[in-house]
Amino acid sequence: MELETKINKESKFRIHTLTGEFDFDTLFEFLVGVYDDPNFDPDLNSVWNLIDVDEIEKIGNDQIQKIVAYVSWKREKYGSMKTAIVVSSRIHYGIARMYEQSLEAASKSEIMVFRDLESALEWIT
Repeated sequence: MELETKINKESKFRIHTLTGEFDFDTLFEFLVGVYDDPNFDPDLNSVWNLIDVDEIEKIGNDQIQKIVAYVSWKREKYGSMKTAIVVSSRIHYGIARMYEQSLEAASKSEIMVFRDLESALEWIT
């Protein structure tokens, strides 16, 4: 998997675009890298574009919970942020919704799952 991040300071969001075959360890490393980046700005909302990630269905519930625990722990420090997750297929949508519900229950963050980038960008701004 590969990650490209673009920041739109004017609209106060960043887009993380992932591509390639799903790999949990790589995804988790990317996530840790985002929060540990010395230039991390907690005032920016985020879009995670997973449209071009294959085989997201490989993720297990325990892995989803690991991400939820990490993200909710980090967001305790930074306060509420909005996150949009964009996926391409129905099965990926269902998996992302499980994450959405778990994270909302564990933190003050707003999170929504979308099937197209345009809707996600409209919501995030």
